[in-house]
Amino acid sequence: MRGMKNAANSLENLSKAELINALQAAQDALRERDNIIHILHEKLRLIGAKTYGVRSEQRSNDPQSDLFNEAEQIGHAEDDNSLEAGSIIVDDSATATDEQSETITYTRRKRPGRKPLPESLPRVEIELDIPQADKVCGCGCQKKHIGSDSNEQLEIIPQKMFVARYLRHKYVCTQCEDGVQIAPPQPTMIPKSNAGPGLLAYVVTAKYQDALPLYRQEKIFSRYGVELTRQTLANWIIKCSQALDPLLNLFEQAMRQAPVILMDETTVQVNKEDGKAASSKSFMWIRRALAPPDDGNRHGKDITLYHYSPSRSGEVAAQLLKDYRGALMSDAYAGYNNVAAAQNLMHAQCWAHARRKFVDAEKSLPKGKKSPAITAILNEIAKLYAVEKQIKALDAEQKQQRRTQLATPILDKLHQSLLKKANEVLPKSALGEAINYTLKCWGGLTQYLKNEHIPIDNNGAENGIRPFVIGRKNWMFCDTVNGAHASARLYSVIETAKANGLEPYQYLRHLFTELPKAKTDAEVEKLLPWQIDPLTLE
Repeated sequence: MRGMKNAANSLENLSKAELINALQAAQDALRERDNIIHILHEKLRLIGAKTYGVRSEQRSNDPQSDLFNEAEQIGHAEDDNSLEAGSIIVDDSATATDEQSETITYTRRKRPGRKPLPESLPRVEIELDIPQADKVCGCGCQKKHIGSDSNEQLEIIPQKMFVARYLRHKYVCTQCEDGVQIAPPQPTMIPKSNAGPGLLAYVVTAKYQDALPLYRQEKIFSRYGVELTRQTLANWIIKCSQALDPLLNLFEQAMRQAPVILMDETTVQVNKEDGKAASSKSFMWIRRALAPPDDGNRHGKDITLYHYSPSRSGEVAAQLLKDYRGALMSDAYAGYNNVAAAQNLMHAQCWAHARRKFVDAEKSLPKGKKSPAITAILNEIAKLYAVEKQIKALDAEQKQQRRTQLATPILDKLHQSLLKKANEVLPKSALGEAINYTLKCWGGLTQYLKNEHIPIDNNGAENGIRPFVIGRKNWMFCDTVNGAHASARLYSVIETAKANGLEPYQYLRHLFTELPKAKTDAEVEKLLPWQIDPLTLE
């Protein structure tokens, strides 16, 4: 109370100008307080949405959104081969002018039915017959067989363990003492080990494709009466991965010939690492090359390479991109910016990251509230993605021409809208941060217009990260540095095999059988995933 009286007395002694200034300062402080409260509320709502809400960036289909979403509807229609009744399709295949023709079509969604079982699976016929007595008619005649009805059921035989016994035949001359000649031993991935290529392929696939930790595999083998400790399984994995270096060297050489490399990184915990606490973070880096198909290859060299490092330093990115001369696609991490500038690389940045920030801004709004500004921005970004879907099947020259023609006016409109809105929102609000991020990265976000090989986003690399993240949720950590490096090698082989249309277990079994026999680079090259026909692995 005394403090209030003193403050009142102090104000009485102020001049008019001083009072005005004091009032202005108080109003500014109140405004700043309200802004901080507003931003904190946004952050709380966003945390709640990320914790308890749907994690997908797919937005609700409100009528207002659909008005801006026509172009994206085209893309979905092309991918799904189906549209809801009453969908509007805009035909802008002629030219990007103001005079666009619109074709309105109405299609009915087909009722979902059971998909037929794959023709590639072997068939075992099981005959079901009527009793012998029923084959005689009541009139005494023998009934004639006129055909059969059939239906199919999918069956499975669980994995069956067996022992492969190799008999090395010996020969000796009976007329002289030339000595005994014996057949050479079967080359193996792990010398002096009793693990066959099929077993090694199973263990690796189970851990790195199916995210089955070694302690669970240990229990599975135990049920079959085979005692294989997780330490034994871990040693097999490390030794197998080390034997893959000749193949991975060829992966590396092929990647450096790619016109674009996509990069990303994620955390991993390594318990036993010199100079670091067991709970500290290390990093798994990923590079992915989405090269166009070569004349001699069915799929082209689609390559995914993982690299373990205890650091997220930009020096790691510089090491992984050393002597590379193509284009780089990444997020806005400064380490990528620095290496791109140092090596004079064309550096494109990811539209999915920019879009995600506006989606977060939308999620930070009070429940039931919509922002026309956010909706408009997100739908302009959706139109950019729709353009990519429209031009996906075109050749390189046509693709780039069409992309520039369709995407440039969308980008120009979006850029002007962002510049205008930047002056109307709080810089530290969710929308303000999204706008500032996008404007800051605008040069990188528009680089894809200059090179037909550059995708619109870094989703290719993020999709490569996803299998590792799923595995990490199950096995939690790597115990040793050697284990982390082994994981990087084996994830590289499995994900590259999948990208080139190969089933991981079948490819690994083939690889673990043939790689120990390979003596020359040419023999190793024949084992590259893009050199193998999937039908030969069945």
